Amino acid sequence: MKQLSHEEFDKKQHHLSILIICDNLQSPANLGSIFRSAEAFGISKVFIHSDNELFLKQPRFIKTSRHSFKNIEVETYRDIPSLVEYLKEDNYFIVSLEKCDQSKRIQDLKFKPKTTIIVGNERSGLDTFFLENSNATAHIDMFGDNSSMNVSQALSIGLYECIRQQV
Repeated sequence: MKQLSHEEFDKKQHHLSILIICDNLQSPANLGSIFRSAEAFGISKVFIHSDNELFLKQPRFIKTSRHSFKNIEVETYRDIPSLVEYLKEDNYFIVSLEKCDQSKRIQDLKFKPKTTIIVGNERSGLDTFFLENSNATAHIDMFGDNSSMNVSQALSIGLYECIRQQV
């Protein structure tokens, strides 16, 4: 068995249109990790709250993202209702990734080729407007004592499941 170099990897592509919304994150490192995963999963665009725009220039973000942000369109938002309306008008299936009393296990959710996945603030979770106006809310089953996982890790699991179902 031989470990492959970066040049030997097959560059896979998919036909899906998957977007990410980051709801007012607290850590440039988490945002950098989100961009790295987004690029690895072939995501075309990430929306970030305008309060996080300065993260894009911070060394911790740049180092953690490994410059993957250069391959992804970034759009900032401030007005959550306008962003949700825009996505719904463009027929995106909007999924909030959050443990709620009515959330479904992520593997039980049927993703669509045009999907937006929303991840929330590391401490306070998602803005209520996102939760109330998403097409679905999904959670990741956890089996340890901890009740949450890192936002970038949760997003990676969500992206994997979304693409796995459709490719």
